[in-house]
Amino acid sequence: MKQSPPMVVDYWVTTYLSRLPKDRPLVMVDGTVPGWQAGSLDLHFDHHRPGGMAIQIDEIPHPQPLPNHFYMVTTVVDADACSAAAWLQLSPECLTPEVIHRLRAIAWDCDHLLVPTDLQDYSQFAFKAVAAMKLSADGIIGELGLPLDRKAWTQEQRERWAALAFQRSTEWLMDAARGECPWPGA
Repeated sequence: MKQSPPMVVDYWVTTYLSRLPKDRPLVMVDGTVPGWQAGSLDLHFDHHRPGGMAIQIDEIPHPQPLPNHFYMVTTVVDADACSAAAWLQLSPECLTPEVIHRLRAIAWDCDHLLVPTDLQDYSQFAFKAVAAMKLSADGIIGELGLPLDRKAWTQEQRERWAALAFQRSTEWLMDAARGECPWPGA
């Protein structure tokens, strides 16, 4: 039986059309780069459009076939975008009801600062998870040797930091969903 090549994902965060990579498919979540049109191999999920759902993962069918080598793109790194990116990459076996509740609660807390009634049992968890993801992203600043004053960052520095924060938080959520580490904030 022929084995599929491993999935290779590079993370990208930008609001500039000219800065989007063009060498492989894009999977864009939780936003739309102004002027961008999805190509035939691209996937696009943006719940911020008129009539969109409250959180991104509620709009993404699962399982969703993904290319083997692609860019995971968002316009702003936040816990909703990371939850959506994790949702897309997790296998159906990983998406147990418990994992789905946790990812949805994180996304709700991020975008709305509260969770709906059906997720109330996850309210404190989500609050702590979002805070832990923000702290993790802040830690990347020193790791990259960036100035503490974000206003002093170049566009390249901002995008490098955001892409790494997007990747690490998404991978943290995926690892936790697979039981390989504690959830953020636990």
